[in-house]
Amino acid sequence: MKSILFKITLHLFTVFLLGITTKANAQGVGDEFEVNFITYNITSITPNTVETFDYNTEGETTVVIPSTVESPDGGSYSVTTIREGSFDDNLLTSITSLATPPPTITTGGSNDTLGATCHSCRA
Repeated sequence: MKSILFKITLHLFTVFLLGITTKANAQGVGDEFEVNFITYNITSITPNTVETFDYNTEGETTVVIPSTVESPDGGSYSVTTIREGSFDDNLLTSITSLATPPPTITTGGSNDTLGATCHSCRA
């Protein structure tokens, strides 16, 4: 009887610890993560949306922004916004978005074209 009670107690304790770990790894609005050299900022968790935030210059000179991206914790997010300055001064030759409809591009609080986010793009 003690053995069964011990196993049940151990199981419940394990489930409790896993619940704490899962909640500790969950991401929320304002958290950032990087995938394929692009840093994303979580803008909403209902629905799951992100904006581009920065680009690591160790990546390629051509950038493809996916329509959805998976965070390191396994969450799937729609890329809805390309934040002003996300790709500035990175010597990029092109930026392409795969999203349909394309993400909103913010520049000074207004919408603009994808090319405007790539001030250093070369023809």
